[in-house]
Amino acid sequence: MILQTIIVLVASLLAVMFTLQNPHHVQMRFMAWQTAEFPLIALIIISLLAGVIVAAILSLKTSWQLNRKIRELQAELGEAKKSAVEKEPAEADGQRSYEEEEENP
Repeated sequence: MILQTIIVLVASLLAVMFTLQNPHHVQMRFMAWQTAEFPLIALIIISLLAGVIVAAILSLKTSWQLNRKIRELQAELGEAKKSAVEKEPAEADGQRSYEEEEENP
């Protein structure tokens, strides 16, 4: 977790340094869409936010899948424990304790 935080902080610092050193205006073109002069820092921030949103959506999907799997496994474990508890008394009825075996060989 600490390593991840350090990596994010370093990447953020590099992005800030890049934007401060490049205060130019650029024209953005995408297929038939085109903008007028646009500050480079705004374009970088928009791109960064788009990346964060995509990463968050993908993380949520993975998190939901893992949580669903955890619930399934917990239910399976609960059923296994219940089954083991139900079998335990039945097995105990057919077995004699060590003390009983010594008294009645």
